[in-house]
Formats: sequence, structure tokens, C-alpha cells
Amino acid sequence: MVFFKQQKGSPWFNNFGESERWVNGEENKRLVVDNIERPNIKWVFVKFSSIEVKAVLDNQPMLGTGPLPDWLRNLAHGRNMISLDTFNDNLCLWSCIAVHRGARPDRCTQAAKQLAKGFFQAALVPRTSLDELDKVERYLNQGEKLSEWLGIRVYEPELQQNGEIYWHLRNNPSDKLKNIMTIGIYEGHAFLIKDNKTGKNLCMQ
Repeated sequence: MVFFKQQKGSPWFNNFGESERWVNGEENKRLVVDNIERPNIKWVFVKFSSIEVKAVLDNQPMLGTGPLPDWLRNLAHGRNMISLDTFNDNLCLWSCIAVHRGARPDRCTQAAKQLAKGFFQAALVPRTSLDELDKVERYLNQGEKLSEWLGIRVYEPELQQNGEIYWHLRNNPSDKLKNIMTIGIYEGHAFLIKDNKTGKNLCMQ
């Protein structure tokens, strides 16, 4: 008699480290034959008949740490942008929110931590995925009047060969919202864009 046992699939992974730890754990289980589930001890494990691997790539960037390149940092010398990339943490998005709410750019870490901890309900703050922005907005708008609800607009800059910067619109909040925070994202780092409606004023060097 032959008995087949179908194994369960993996959970959703947010980074390569989590997926590596899970694969290593499953491999260790596989190598210990006595741990393989079977009807009773009279059944003998023979082999794995098949293994199916499915990879679903989420192309939404994770917003965390990382210094910006010089061509973007140079924009921060003007009045339209705050880079907020000198902190070694996962708080760049939350730092943007804290500064948008009135915190000083050089003293926004504590306010950013409190916002992030409230959202994640945890002391350790993971990196925030771009596709979580709607949840972030709902969290920030709890208890607020509709007229004060915050919407987050997102641009992604691309440096052209001629030296100009083209800004791709990645997320645009509802037209009904009046309190709009505009951020840029580049290779996982979020930075604050001030007093910007279309992004066109940032296309010039």
C-alpha cells in the first residue's frame, strides 16, 4: 500500500531573510525522516514524490533606510525637499509624516517612532511596504474630521541621460482630500516633498 501526504504551502514573506529561514527550517525537517507524518510507525518513508515551488514577486518597494544619491540630495538644498536619509532605521516614511505634522527634520525620530509603533503595535518597527499606504492613512485618520484627513501622494524620480529628473506618479490620493502629504521614493527610501502639487517644479536641476 502507498500513502501520500500533501504538505502545506509556505506563508507570505516580506523579505529574503524570512524566506531563507523558513526554507532552512523545512529542509531540516525533511532530513529527519522520523519527523515525517505517517499513519503509524509501521509505515516507512520512501521518498518525496514531487515538490512545487511558486514565487510571487511583490514589486511594491519597502520603505526603509538608505542614503540618497547626490543628484537627489542636491535637491534637498532647496526649499522643496527634505531628504531625511541620515537616520539608520526603518522610519523614513514615518519621519516624513512627523515632519509634515510639524516636527523638526533634525529632531523627528521620537515622533516618528511613536507613530510607527502605534501602527505596527510593536516595539520593533519593520520596513513599511508601499502597498500599505492605505492602511497607514486609515491609521492616521482615526478620530479626525473628514476635512483634516491625510492623503499621501507618491512620486518616484528617474534620472534622465540629459541630467533632468522625471517624476513618475505612483500613488495619488482622492481629490476629496485637502490635507495632502507628498513624498518621493527611491530604492526603498522615502523623502518629503514640500508644497508640491504636480511634481513639475522638481523636474528642473
